[in-house]
Amino acid sequence: MIKHATIKDLAQALGISKSTVSRALADHSDVKPETKRLVLEMAEKMNYRPNPYAQNLIRRRSKVIGVVVPEFVNSFFPRIIIQIQKVFEKEGFNVLITQSGESAEIELKNLHLLENSMVEGIILSVTEKDRNDEYYRRLIDNGIPIVFFNRPSNEVEASKVVIDEENNRIEAVVPKEQFSIAIGRRGQNVKLASQLLNCDIDVLTEEQEAERRSNENKVRSQRFMEALDVDEMIAHLLIAEGFSTVDEVALVPLHELAEIEGFDEDIATELQDRAKEFIAKRDAEFAEKSKTLGIDDTLKTVTGLDQEMILTLAEKGVKTLDDLADLAADELIEMLGENTLSQTEANKVIMAAREHWFENEGQEGGDERK
Repeated sequence: MIKHATIKDLAQALGISKSTVSRALADHSDVKPETKRLVLEMAEKMNYRPNPYAQNLIRRRSKVIGVVVPEFVNSFFPRIIIQIQKVFEKEGFNVLITQSGESAEIELKNLHLLENSMVEGIILSVTEKDRNDEYYRRLIDNGIPIVFFNRPSNEVEASKVVIDEENNRIEAVVPKEQFSIAIGRRGQNVKLASQLLNCDIDVLTEEQEAERRSNENKVRSQRFMEALDVDEMIAHLLIAEGFSTVDEVALVPLHELAEIEGFDEDIATELQDRAKEFIAKRDAEFAEKSKTLGIDDTLKTVTGLDQEMILTLAEKGVKTLDDLADLAADELIEMLGENTLSQTEANKVIMAAREHWFENEGQEGGDERK
């Protein structure tokens, strides 16, 4: 192991004080040029290397950012980590990466490690089930900012970045006082980032995100109450566990439902039976309305449209794949109503509807060549 000299070693070798050596290495103006030269030459000769951790401790800055991810197996997290490293290394930061293995207990140990390492901030994707919400708040209260990404904790007020790879969309949630900085003048920061990343970017304040989440949960709660014939408390428990549709309740393994606090196997079985009964009735009604409205079966195969959307379109004259393909994304959004599809999602639906056009062109070209 290579031994590096210390400031004390340099001072003894040159017969000067440690403070003079320290100031010479820092290129202070009060040190004579000749002394600086001698110190630098001796530092090179004795293999002196500055201790960045000691320097940062003096400055009360560690220049270290902590990252906690659930796992490395999925290619998503390694790709995000690479980009995090690129950004912070340009700013002179080191990145300390940890993995929770989907364990809240291991995540907590990682957070302790990062706090003791005096990180200047933590980028965190939480575990799938349990949360360390109290510790997240403690870190923030102690001056260590947290940015949640991909899997945020909705119980903690902090910046969030949610990446929707399927729809090529990023949502960033920032404190109200940072909102204007985040979007830039006339939205130039968002526009530039959107062009560089080739995806839609939405920036919301924490208050806007909380209001939207509250509204979404109200709608989901009402749907659960009506579809499953349950009270508001059970609906809220399902939402808190991450359920957003009746279909998810019907298809989830029974033991996962039974593990919800306050549930048992009998309650889980009853909920699943009600969910399956609702879906069967819904599908039968959809089939009947489809027949009455004259909806072409091919329209039902388009990815990104649910039964309610298809019925809404049919009532407005869009009943075939070609009808849908003739629309622009803006027209589709206007027909379905606000907060149904994003611009990116609408474009994907339209392109999916137009796929058969290109397939037909290819077949016609092949026939001509024959």
